[in-house]
Amino acid sequence: TGASDTQIIGDLETGMYLVLALAVDTPEYTCSFAPYLVSVPGNGYYGGGDDTLIYDVDVTLKPDRTERFGSLEITKALSSFRAGDAASFIFQVEAVKEVDGVSVTVYSDVVQLYFDAPGNRSLLIEERIPAGSTVTVTEIYKGAAYDAQDGDVRTVPVGAEETASADFTNAYNCQLNGVSSIVNNFQPTVGMDAEGND
Repeated sequence: TGASDTQIIGDLETGMYLVLALAVDTPEYTCSFAPYLVSVPGNGYYGGGDDTLIYDVDVTLKPDRTERFGSLEITKALSSFRAGDAASFIFQVEAVKEVDGVSVTVYSDVVQLYFDAPGNRSLLIEERIPAGSTVTVTEIYKGAAYDAQDGDVRTVPVGAEETASADFTNAYNCQLNGVSSIVNNFQPTVGMDAEGND
């Protein structure tokens, strides 16, 4: 927490000291530091020196970082509905993030909302979108019987431990349409390797 990246602690008694730094959250990552022990005095033996005691001991942090994630909620309002028919709507979800100056796709999926009556439906992609990314949600299927009322693409930023929202509205357009949709999900079986073998 000091203004300088170098801190001096003086007048220590001889002994073993635990070097421990608390984890710190940035907008996109959690930075953690591995704890370790250091002796005062130390010596230069393992650094290729001799066993001369060193009372001015230098220690450094051992950092690591883990990605933080946010959530995305997709909400569909179906203002009118063809009675007697089910309706399904498919959304493509793509998250892009700048990594070392390059745009990288960090999340990609296809999700579905199903209606058997007019009203609102929503689905939550919980804590799976990397923080700091920009998500584009595109309604890629709504059937011939429904029209988007305010466009079919939403682009939203996602922050750590926050829930971004993408809202859509559709209405029945009085067209007869008997088609529907399906989303395939693959769930690997526990105990199988990458090629599907037990």
